[in-house]
Amino acid sequence: TLTVDVVGQQYLWRYDYAGGDQLFSFYEMVVPTDTTVVLKVTASDVIHSWWIPELGGKVDGVPGHINETWFKIPAGKEGLYRGQCAELCGAGHADMRGVVRAVAPDEFEDWADRQRQDIQEAGELLSEQRKRRQGEPGDQ
Repeated sequence: TLTVDVVGQQYLWRYDYAGGDQLFSFYEMVVPTDTTVVLKVTASDVIHSWWIPELGGKVDGVPGHINETWFKIPAGKEGLYRGQCAELCGAGHADMRGVVRAVAPDEFEDWADRQRQDIQEAGELLSEQRKRRQGEPGDQ
């Protein structure tokens, strides 16, 4: 089982993967095939609705509330599954698309390792940048 927190915000989806080191992605959820994927869906601003038609019904993302659902993509059905926000959520609603990329379990582990490394490196670069800025004249 893989648990993913799905957070809708105007006008994108954030996917936070449970367990281990920090792992998240925006716009595209990557999942291993032949694995039950449990989704905990919420929103940070207004009501959204996560909907990938081939993977099941619509699930509302409501600020302050978590709705749960699940899906399982069989082995051999790797590929892209597309959908969009199904709740009118503002001016950018039409561009709030959802994508699930199903890959073999070993490919998922490779993706997760690269993603975690990229997240860690980005955090380290940001920390270095902040330290440099603190040393600039005029910064208090």
